[in-house]
Amino acid sequence: MVHYSREEWKAFLEGTLEEEKCGAMEEHLLTCEQCVSEYLSFFSEEGEAGGVIEFHPRFTYGVMKRIEGMEAKQREKAKRRDIFYYFAAACLTLFFMFAGAFEGFAEIIPEITKADMEIFASSGAGNQGIIEFGWSEKLMNSTVMFLDTMKPKGEEVLD
Repeated sequence: MVHYSREEWKAFLEGTLEEEKCGAMEEHLLTCEQCVSEYLSFFSEEGEAGGVIEFHPRFTYGVMKRIEGMEAKQREKAKRRDIFYYFAAACLTLFFMFAGAFEGFAEIIPEITKADMEIFASSGAGNQGIIEFGWSEKLMNSTVMFLDTMKPKGEEVLD
């Protein structure tokens, strides 16, 4: 990597260089830590002398464009990562489903619920505040009946 001299950075700061070289030096500042240190050393000298520091407008524009590009890359990486996680979750779900892991849960849950209900009933607390097993099916049935009442007469439901 070619580095610029202190004199070139001073000319860059003063704005006495041709536009092509200024653009190349601005691009170089985005990738070279050594030249950034050299360039910034002029500002500390001017600050001590009471000078006003001004950045070239194109430099600021270039830095902001670079930041926007980095943000876009990070968003793209996040999308890829999220898609990978969804894919992995779907694969694991299919694996467990085909292995029969969920069937075991489907058989155990009603037994657990029945045992809990028997224990609760024997304690004498009654059924106050308990949501009975099968409430989702009851809700679905009442919703279907409600939708059937809204259906215009003469229409048939296809099963």
